[in-house]
Amino acid sequence: MCKKLPKNYEKALEKWERMTITSDPMFGMVMQNKEICLELINRALPQLKATEIVQLATQKDINVVAGRRVRYDVYVQDEKGNIIVVEMQVADHQNLPYRLRS
Repeated sequence: MCKKLPKNYEKALEKWERMTITSDPMFGMVMQNKEICLELINRALPQLKATEIVQLATQKDINVVAGRRVRYDVYVQDEKGNIIVVEMQVADHQNLPYRLRS
């Protein structure tokens, strides 16, 4: 017996197959793997010498001031209490200083 696939299955499959690490959903799924995330952190910030991730959240919302919210792609806390925020940027909008002030 053959099950009937949903109408939009082929379209969703095509979209899935075109995704790369720079696609937001794919980046989030990959970074949810603590081993991969830890490896990336240690390559980017070797001075931290992190050995364990104790908290990991993707698409984490933080309320900063006066109701202003910030959403981080990946929010990590290591075993030493360091908070590491990992953001995926695929376009250079020349606004990095502004984004860092958030």
